[in-house]
This record gives sequence, C-alpha cells and structure tokens, in this order.
Amino acid sequence: MKFSVLQKGHILFFCRPRVEHEKIHSLEDVQHFFIVLKPEMEKHFIFIVVGRKKLPEEQPYFGFVEKITANLDQAISFVSEEHYVTLTKGERDISAARCIGIGRYLFIDHEQHTHLIYELSKPSKLNEIQKEFHLKKQGDYLITVKNPLKPSPHGVGLSSKQKAQYPHKLQDLFQDYRFIPLKPTDFLGHEGTELLLIGKKSSSLKENSSAVSQYIKEIKEESALEHFAIYRPE
Repeated sequence: MKFSVLQKGHILFFCRPRVEHEKIHSLEDVQHFFIVLKPEMEKHFIFIVVGRKKLPEEQPYFGFVEKITANLDQAISFVSEEHYVTLTKGERDISAARCIGIGRYLFIDHEQHTHLIYELSKPSKLNEIQKEFHLKKQGDYLITVKNPLKPSPHGVGLSSKQKAQYPHKLQDLFQDYRFIPLKPTDFLGHEGTELLLIGKKSSSLKENSSAVSQYIKEIKEESALEHFAIYRPE
C-alpha cells in the first residue's frame, strides 16, 4: 500500500521539572512532557504537550498544541528557566526544560490514517530517563485531531476559550466527526489544537520500512538545533 509524506523535519522531546525542582528522578518530579517539532525548511517550532507525562504504548493519550514560536530565539526562551513572584509564596523558580531526545520525524498518510514516525539520533543508547517517558529509538503512532465543536468528557481536554478556532476550510473537514486523521498538517499551525496520540503494537508500514527510512535519512541536519536542544538528561 502506498503512502505519502505530509510533513518532515526534526523532533525533540523535553520534560520540564515541577516548580522548585532542579532535577528529575521520576515522573513525580515532572510538570510537563512535550514534543517539539521543527518542520524542515521552516523557521517556526511547534510545542505539543502530551498528557500523562509520557508517550503512549498501546492506548491513546491526549495532547494539544501549547505554543507556536516564530523562530529559534523564541523557542529557546520558551524552554529556559523562569523566575517570577507570587503574592502568597513570594519568589518562585521554574527550572529550564530538559531535552531527553533528538531526532527526525515524518507525518505520513497511509490507509486513511496519519502516522507520526520518529527516529532518535540522540542519545545513541537509551537510558532510564528515556524509558520513563516511553521513548524508543524508532516510534510509530497514529495521530488524530479533535473537532473543537464537539464536547469532551468531563475533566478532559481544553476549555472552550483555549481551543483552536479554525478557518472554515479546516473546520469543514470534520463534517460531523469528533476526530479525523491529522491531514492536512495545517491543524498544527493553530495553538489550542487538540490531538489524540495512539500507541500501536506493531507498525502497519513494515512493508514500506525501507522507503520510510530513506525519507528520514534525507532530512537535512540543522546545526542551530544543537544550541536549542542542549542534551541534559539528568
């Protein structure tokens, strides 16, 4: 079965410690786990928060586009340490987010599904911190986008004010469906886009694995990302 590449680029995995935590020893020390996408030949970065603070294995996890930055400087600022003052607790610090994985990704259209496929280039060997977040050397997930006009179960998803408001050409693609495949990837250009990331036991793209690997290899290196993605797995 043929497939088409919808988007490709660089992918980074970050975790941010909880307030007043400098080191991460377990998921209890994590405030957010998020994926950062840098589409090839583009300047912007897409920050996607993943629910349950880790990647799914065989079940769906909720996620959403938290931030879209215009350039590298804005992206660095977003993951940097923050210092602020509250009325009740005084001065507070949020430690810089830790990059725990760097690689390349593809969004692929295949059999009426959209796949997010990634391949890590760093670290060369997975450690305990990557395993905590279910990172693998290669990953294959189905990804769908939620209709913002459809209700969510109580306590799940974003508030109506936080949800994306799409132009008609995107909103009309939902018809009356609650979820549709992430096609086109233009949905990722809107903060508040709600996603469902679905883990899979095995890839349905095995027969196309060599072609998929070739597309990943063809993604050009971007040296500027090394400054952004300082590898700090502690």
